Amino acid sequence: MKLEKTHVNSVLDAAHVSVKSVNEDAHLGIVIRVEPDDVRATLSALRDGELKFEMLIDTFGADLSVYGDDADTETPIEVTYHLRSFVNDCDVRVKMRLPFEGVYHSVIDIFTSVLLPERELCEMFGLYLEDHPNPKRLITNPKFTTPLLKSVPIRGKEEVWNR
Repeated sequence: MKLEKTHVNSVLDAAHVSVKSVNEDAHLGIVIRVEPDDVRATLSALRDGELKFEMLIDTFGADLSVYGDDADTETPIEVTYHLRSFVNDCDVRVKMRLPFEGVYHSVIDIFTSVLLPERELCEMFGLYLEDHPNPKRLITNPKFTTPLLKSVPIRGKEEVWNR
């Protein structure tokens, strides 16, 4: 089944979910952009509605603070949820933007597969994780800076060679 953005819009409207936009990208397919307050309702509607997006494949982030016209200094962290519907054989991506050191509300009660990706996302991009059963850091210690932000300098060869 080829998923149409008008169909996605009608399903989300029927569920009374507020979205910023539903677009079709040549490479990604359907991309739904939402406000952080609406992400839980959107994910629930996509999972429980007629589209049956029952599996969250991954959750990841990107720092968009330095990308030309798309540069966003107020909400530079873009969080993406990649969902799959096995019944309809299609994928969709739900995106939201958060500020650096913003509050990220867990969706673990909607998709349990987000247990580790949420922790890694918050640790790597400097977000505060709330409503998660185990919000501890996964990889780094508390004094370590957020390594995936564009503002963090890349280590030089001298730093690596002179250990």
